[in-house]
Amino acid sequence: MNILNAPVSKGQNAHHIARICCTLTASKLKREASTSTDWQTADAVLLQTLRTVVEAGNEKFGCDSHWIERRYTADPCAR
Repeated sequence: MNILNAPVSKGQNAHHIARICCTLTASKLKREASTSTDWQTADAVLLQTLRTVVEAGNEKFGCDSHWIERRYTADPCAR
């Protein structure tokens, strides 16, 4: 499945992407214009970094104020 939940065609590679999301309240307190970061290819190192950032955000702005959103997407470079 890709980010829009459409099936991935044969011959396409699928991979995880991830980003950090936060509540609108936390976003306003941090003076950020968005409630999420950009999507990034999610490998083990990135996911651990995101977990650390989410933990810190939840400690500072309250339980469940930050979370990781993950999706599968088709690799646009695989043809």
